[in-house]
Amino acid sequence: MSKQVPHSQGSAPGNKSELNAQEHERYLRQIQLPSFGKDGQQRLKNAKVLIIGLGGLGCPVAQYLAAAGVGELTLVDGDAVSLSNLQRQVLFSERDIAANKARIAAEKLRGANRDIAIKSLEANLNPDNAHQLIKHCDLVLDCTDNFYSRYLINDVCANYNIPWVYASVLGFQGQAALIQPRHSCFRCLYPELAETPNCNEAGVIGAVPGIIGGMQALLAINHLAQTRLPTLETEQNQLHILQGLQTRCITLHKSPDCDICNGRKTYRDFSQDHQGRSTSLLDSKHIISWEDVQSLDAEKTILIDVRDSDEHKNFNIGGFNIPLEILEETLQPEENTYYLFYCQSGQRSDKAIKLLENKWIDLKTNNTYLLSLYGGLNQKY
Repeated sequence: MSKQVPHSQGSAPGNKSELNAQEHERYLRQIQLPSFGKDGQQRLKNAKVLIIGLGGLGCPVAQYLAAAGVGELTLVDGDAVSLSNLQRQVLFSERDIAANKARIAAEKLRGANRDIAIKSLEANLNPDNAHQLIKHCDLVLDCTDNFYSRYLINDVCANYNIPWVYASVLGFQGQAALIQPRHSCFRCLYPELAETPNCNEAGVIGAVPGIIGGMQALLAINHLAQTRLPTLETEQNQLHILQGLQTRCITLHKSPDCDICNGRKTYRDFSQDHQGRSTSLLDSKHIISWEDVQSLDAEKTILIDVRDSDEHKNFNIGGFNIPLEILEETLQPEENTYYLFYCQSGQRSDKAIKLLENKWIDLKTNNTYLLSLYGGLNQKY
């Protein structure tokens, strides 16, 4: 496998030199703040920050950190700009459609601030590149939209004791937190891998990732410059929650059940959480690919979406909608029938089969077959 290296053409070399006159003028409004000053600006100049994901969150994060004078930014994203991105990813324009997000973002940020080093990697974060990207930086910004990436970031950052800023958005709400491994971790907050819709699936108001992304940038600047915001007097990790125009804050504590924080396990023990939906815990006889679905007898196949009704209404590929929570009590087996279950990523359809296997004990006798669509809708859409 070829090594993935961030592209840094055209960026300024990273260094720890003193602020020059031009930099002092550029960042004067920050330097004027008593809690910030020249020392805070110098710390920003010396910092190396990794931004993972250049979507609705990553765009404002990257813009504010570049404008604030963070000395070295590495931008990581394997996706291309699409028309539907422009409603919230305000760093991009129509002329950028089909171009890689990390590369275009880097080009635009260099135009905004030539005094900082900006690197880009046209790839998504994965177990193969995570360590090399994370271990040499001072702070990681999670601007992704899935639990697999967040768990990977959390576990690798915990291994190297590197802080990171988590955020997520959906609809009219969002949340963000500075995760300092010495206090608690993401697994303390979300101990189990969850399949939740992202903004691509369930929608989001464009201003919400702007607000939450700005909050991420503020948390990052506060941490890197070693300032102390009035609402961040505690050193403990805090989760900042936005619901409409209402905000609240929750202090996060280390969970006694967290294997990462309590040293019982390391990132190596959670490799399955880092892989996305590349494997299934089901027997292969229950797994079917998108290509093989075409070979099923349509008259003997019942298609069932086990997602929530709102998810089904937003987008579906047909069939009945029976949410996983009511599947056991709702569905009755029929002889000589193929039941094809699908969801967003394949997790819930796998669970559906596990539930029904235990309940429908005469599957083989009745020629009843249970199938989970591999990778779910994410595999194709």
